[in-house]
Amino acid sequence: MVLTCFEFEEVECVGESLDSCDQVDFYSQRKRGSDGVETRCYEMLQDGDQYLSQDTCLQARICDDEDHSETLFSSASLCLPQQRPVVPANAMQQMLQAEKEAWSRRSCWQDISASDRASLVDSVTRTATQLQLSSDVLFLAVACLDRVLSLRIIASKQLDTAALACLWIAAKFEHCVVPPAVHFLAAAQADFTSPAARRLLVDMEAVILKALDYRVCTSPTTKTFLRTTFTQMQAQLQQQHAGLLAKQQHSSSSSSSTSSAAAAAAGQIDSRLYFCASYLAEMSLLESKLAPFPPSQVAAAAFATANLLVPGALRDAQLQQLTGYSLAQVKEPMTFLLSVHHVLYQGRHLPLTRMYETARKYRHASMCRVGLIPSITSTTDQRLRLYQ
Repeated sequence: MVLTCFEFEEVECVGESLDSCDQVDFYSQRKRGSDGVETRCYEMLQDGDQYLSQDTCLQARICDDEDHSETLFSSASLCLPQQRPVVPANAMQQMLQAEKEAWSRRSCWQDISASDRASLVDSVTRTATQLQLSSDVLFLAVACLDRVLSLRIIASKQLDTAALACLWIAAKFEHCVVPPAVHFLAAAQADFTSPAARRLLVDMEAVILKALDYRVCTSPTTKTFLRTTFTQMQAQLQQQHAGLLAKQQHSSSSSSSTSSAAAAAAGQIDSRLYFCASYLAEMSLLESKLAPFPPSQVAAAAFATANLLVPGALRDAQLQQLTGYSLAQVKEPMTFLLSVHHVLYQGRHLPLTRMYETARKYRHASMCRVGLIPSITSTTDQRLRLYQ
């Protein structure tokens, strides 16, 4: 993950160890490079050491939603809180550069079918939802899982445990306090009462971390790129309407009241657009054909596709300015996203227990019910006018 919007200072502190069943404890530490880019590294603690507390270690306000219900943009109002730091104008360029240096295509996967991988991702998503882990944890966990699959080090019968271990690692990386192993096993409907099951999860964690050389996050995730895109879009909207609101203050009180409210509404991001893009980004985790694409390109495709489905008035120049990609560059991943969206939409009448967790979650009113937005099934669909 790359964060560029705050200053911090490191303070020595200790917190409680999270699980006595852990054989080896790890902690997440943020570091700032000479170029001002904020990164995290995952390091091993020596015996007797304890987890660090983020609240006391980082005297900062982090522009990051740590809540699975999307705290960056609420469904009631999508104006960025004034107390949040402003993302620099070149934040996207810095993230793209960091991704370019670290990203590598993963084409040589373990012998696993696309449906089996989708089942693994769905189980990780379901567990993350039950434990109320943030979306950043989910995206990082799937990224780690794909890296593990590309290494071909896990036996097929242990893939479920490996997927759960990736989620546990990602939770430790992103959060200060995470549920212990027994809670992860219970949420995954595993035998959490067995000491052997807990030991297997801990041993699998150690195997995966060693295989990844303790480099859990090598580049920003799709969620990070998407969040930055909407943050910059919000800044643009507020800047565009600031002048209009200032002019309306000189108008008559009766007309100024109505027009100011309209201008303020126009200066906010449509909540359905944001949640639809988040839905598409999360469903992209299910599609193995999207895994070889860089997270930035998938995020740009999710943003462009959301503007098709909602729909929104998105120009090619605006897409390139916000994401660094043109419509032509994201057309292929957009095709895959539309296909996955159509499959999930077709299953909208299935019992909730048989749905993919992503589709079930985004049917909720708090997510503006974007999971029920009709899919695009024909080239004559009026929403495709964006290409015209």
